[in-house]
Amino acid sequence: MNINEIKEISLKEIPNRFNVINLCTVYKYITIKNELVDKGYLIDTSERENVFIEIITKNNPREIQLLEKYLEIYDLVQENMGLVKRYDNFFKNIENSDQKETDLHNFLASFN
Repeated sequence: MNINEIKEISLKEIPNRFNVINLCTVYKYITIKNELVDKGYLIDTSERENVFIEIITKNNPREIQLLEKYLEIYDLVQENMGLVKRYDNFFKNIENSDQKETDLHNFLASFN
C-alpha cells in the first residue's frame, strides 16, 4: 500500500471529525472573537486571564455571555486542533513505517 492510497482511505474513513460541522465551529469562534475585539477585548495567549477578569468585573451581561460562548467554542477548536495534529503526525510517521496497513488500521480505529 502506498502513501497516496493510505491518504485516500484515511480521508474517506475518518468519521465526520473533519467535516462541515468543524468548519462551522471555527466560523463561530472567529465571529465571537471578532465581536469581542470590536468591544475592545483582544484575547491573546499572554493576556487571556486578564481579559477574562476585565469582562467579568464590568458585569455587562452581553459581554459575559460572549465570553462564555467564546470559552465553549475555544475548547472545541482546541480539541479539533488536537485531531489535526494527530492526523499530521500520522502522515509524517507512516512514510517510514514497515507496517503501513496495520498503522492505518490502528489510526482509523482510534477515531471510534
